[in-house]
Amino acid sequence: MLEVSITHLESVAQKWINYGWNEFDPDLFRALHSNDFVDYDSDERNKDIDSFIEGIRSLYRTFPDFKATVSDLIIDNSRGKVAIRWTASGTHTQPFMGIAPTGKNVKFSGIEIIELRDGLICSRWGQWDAIDILFQISESPSIPLPV
Repeated sequence: MLEVSITHLESVAQKWINYGWNEFDPDLFRALHSNDFVDYDSDERNKDIDSFIEGIRSLYRTFPDFKATVSDLIIDNSRGKVAIRWTASGTHTQPFMGIAPTGKNVKFSGIEIIELRDGLICSRWGQWDAIDILFQISESPSIPLPV
């Protein structure tokens, strides 16, 4: 694989956060991705760009004022990858994982890794702390976890 410039990787990562997470613009967000993009998230939904964008729409329905702040950007230009550590906040206005809207403002964090090929994002791996959100919006201090 040819090395990708650090400047290009950083630019794409910043646009990805802005168009996907802060100024949600599905068309500009989609344009950052290759036609064969794969989302290697931990859940069982479809892995294509349409499903990924629908997941973001769902996030905005639940937390309409959602905003993410980048804490770290780690770039590996020899492999065309960027790791993004972020913190986000938003107000819980729709059901989330079985919990009715609470109006509470939540703050949570996550990590994304994006991989570029031919200047476009071809892969994404992401993890965020849904349990932390559940603790913040739950009425009880403990949530029973599956055994």
